[in-house]
Amino acid sequence: MARSHSRPVLVGGVALSILALAVLVLMLAPASAESLDLYEFEELSSTMGGNAVAVKADGSEAVVLWSERNNNTSAYDNYVYTTSGSSLSLRASYTDQNWYWRSAAYAPTGSTALLGGSRGTLYRYDGSTVSPVSTGVSYDIIVIEWHPTDSVAYLGTSTNRIYQYRTGSVGLFASTSSSVYDMDVSPDGGNMVVAAYNNVQIYNFTLDDWTTLPRPTDGNDNEFYYVYAVEYSLDGNYILTNHRDYRGTYAMFRYINSKWIQVATATNRVDEIKFENEGTFALLGMPNNLNYIQGGTVSTVSSWFGTGGTGVLSIDFNQRDFYFLVGTPEKVLKFKRKDNVKPWLERHIPDFEFNEDDPEGGDNLIDLSIYIMDDRSQTKLRYEFDLQQDPSLISGSIDGQYLDFTQMVEHWNGKMTFRLKVWDSGSDDRVGTTDDLFNRTNMFNVSVRQVNDPVSILMMGDK
Repeated sequence: MARSHSRPVLVGGVALSILALAVLVLMLAPASAESLDLYEFEELSSTMGGNAVAVKADGSEAVVLWSERNNNTSAYDNYVYTTSGSSLSLRASYTDQNWYWRSAAYAPTGSTALLGGSRGTLYRYDGSTVSPVSTGVSYDIIVIEWHPTDSVAYLGTSTNRIYQYRTGSVGLFASTSSSVYDMDVSPDGGNMVVAAYNNVQIYNFTLDDWTTLPRPTDGNDNEFYYVYAVEYSLDGNYILTNHRDYRGTYAMFRYINSKWIQVATATNRVDEIKFENEGTFALLGMPNNLNYIQGGTVSTVSSWFGTGGTGVLSIDFNQRDFYFLVGTPEKVLKFKRKDNVKPWLERHIPDFEFNEDDPEGGDNLIDLSIYIMDDRSQTKLRYEFDLQQDPSLISGSIDGQYLDFTQMVEHWNGKMTFRLKVWDSGSDDRVGTTDDLFNRTNMFNVSVRQVNDPVSILMMGDK
């Protein structure tokens, strides 16, 4: 989703200055497939913010919508920018308007993006031009969600009304129990979940039916009455939400298997939830902060306050180039993967041995996860033998993260030397592409230890 819950702030002119790389580096540590430690900030603009951002499905382009309010006339100058990830290009501007930008979303295929604003404003961007769409709607379009297969977009408004966009026409789709704060369509297109202020409601497209979920509660059965953000997990197995109770306590919940599970408390209202490409963590955009949720913990992105951003208006994720596009009141940021680092040896692989003539003695002899590290995914590392001194005597083989060794000649014992070549899955996280990096281990020895064979008694004939 891509929408803004805040009015644009008062800033200076909209002269665009693209900075080279203002990189704020997070603490470097060995990381899993999608640890937050893989990401760092890059500033796309410090002279304008982003009311709403959206990334094209194939990752080749994104839109950034920015509204600037004139302090004297109270009118808005509204701008449409696009970016391929390194700079911003102005596509359209609408000055001295009585509306401002609120939301944006690309269709799941093609180049069409819908751009929503206050007072029912809607524009269509087709990859080259921006044109108005007549809506007949007077309410703010605060969130836009496309169906993954039906070429239909759903427009959530500042009231309880949801409108439908299809082939250039807009009509009323449904009404919820209260004002719409957020929406998300499930990955399979079967359902749409809506944060309707004091209820979470799910619409089933097949049954044409609404279900209002019971409110989550704490350990004392106190209800979390208000809901601000909803998002399906990437596999569609659960819904992640942000709720508040009557005491002002914010919490993140998962709705899974028809049950609410409180994951963690939060320090503020969450307006934006956006998962990265493997669903390991999600960024949480707040009015005064950028947090993330991973496992059962909500934490502040450690380098957020160094960016100069005050709060988050909109977030989207680029699946191709692996970065979050973040719109704030002051600037536009990329929260991107760091450059790939080749695998490294955490410690040298020592020498190993197993007993002579033991058929299972060399199985899982060496656990490589103890010795080899990567800045991305341990599970996606690929191993191959760079040296096997004499595989006719001791043969090594790879079994996932383990090395197996087989004594090839019965009653043989001795020592052989080995070395490995280790490949990662590159910046694109795809195995076997040109950006994969490799490293070599140290040479290490594997020995077959001599075992004293038991005495054999041979029967001799009678003398």
